[in-house]
Amino acid sequence: FSNAPPRFKRPWEYVISLVRAVDGQPTDRLFGGVLNALRSLGQLPFDRITPDGYTDYASLWEANMLLRWNDAISVAYNRAPGIKVDLTGLLKAQGVPADMDAIIAYFAQHLYGRPLTQNESAVLSAFANKGGKPDLSKAPGQARAMDVIALMLAGPAFQWH
Repeated sequence: FSNAPPRFKRPWEYVISLVRAVDGQPTDRLFGGVLNALRSLGQLPFDRITPDGYTDYASLWEANMLLRWNDAISVAYNRAPGIKVDLTGLLKAQGVPADMDAIIAYFAQHLYGRPLTQNESAVLSAFANKGGKPDLSKAPGQARAMDVIALMLAGPAFQWH
């Protein structure tokens, strides 16, 4: 199994991993927001017409990338319907200091299960520190941190497993 090639996450896998990665908590008992996300991505549970189940081919799911990116942004900013997300609480609970580099390093390990590659690190660091290192005690700095986390959730490394 360890030598198997990476596989593109189907919508179900992506949405569930997205919610789990940020310790999302349901705000309604029917997970209406999750079901709506799955409906828009084309993989509503038990909605496949044929009995063979949803396909596992990446080529059939790659067309919904914009929707996946929007879902990542909604989750990072705690705007996903039916899900409550507290990234600040998650970082505090894990003992991550209020430092952009520490946040990026934590989420790299948490989301990808590995440190960032040199290229990933350079891109995220450049984005996070554009215009100077953000002050995470103020709203613009906190928004930049949410942007970075959303970018990591929407990035290629999180789309594959």
